Amino acid sequence: RPAESGWLATRQTLRSAVDDASAWVRRAHVGPGTVTFPGGELKLAGLAWEDRTLTVNAASYQDFKVDAKLMAPATADELTLTAVINQGEGTVTVVSRGADFEAAIAAWDQPARLTAQFPAQGWLPQTAALNASNWVLPGDKLQLQDYYTTAQGSAQVTWQNGRYAVDVSLQGKPVAEGKIPPLDVALRGQGDLQTLQVDALDVQLPGLSAALQAPFAVNRQGRIDGE
Repeated sequence: RPAESGWLATRQTLRSAVDDASAWVRRAHVGPGTVTFPGGELKLAGLAWEDRTLTVNAASYQDFKVDAKLMAPATADELTLTAVINQGEGTVTVVSRGADFEAAIAAWDQPARLTAQFPAQGWLPQTAALNASNWVLPGDKLQLQDYYTTAQGSAQVTWQNGRYAVDVSLQGKPVAEGKIPPLDVALRGQGDLQTLQVDALDVQLPGLSAALQAPFAVNRQGRIDGE
């Protein structure tokens, strides 16, 4: 029988590793260190292991820094990962219970939620949904501060029965009303692993204005159907 693979098999391997480690080591601490490799280095303030919880303190690579914690309680079939990125610019909380997967994500205090359910084998979920509603970001976060004070947008992506649907919108608030061209993007589409069908596309950007007259499909090679 071939070895099982996919998310459920991987999470079971992780839980088994935690079981083995907790049976031999109740508590451990590792001090600061640096891992050097071609092209860069990874710095670590420390690692701690206690009560089936692994804590990573101030792992940094270039301008990216993360503090993380992985927990695998003995009393529940559950894995929980929490991470704080760049001292709070981003946060992630992932909870895996059996086949169910849920992640709460935030970037610059703007929240998003990802849910998924996985089959017994494989990495592709049976169902999944990503929802990021009413995000409001300062223009400098998108390198648009010279033109827009803020950018507001939403994104919904769903996956079910081998097909996905996408609905994305983005609007910008100009620095000077009437002097800066509008920023308004709307995209709605659907597809599978082979093809994306764009059902609606409306773009208003500085120097560009476009509206889709009819749906079209693009395959994995980047070709439009009919080419």
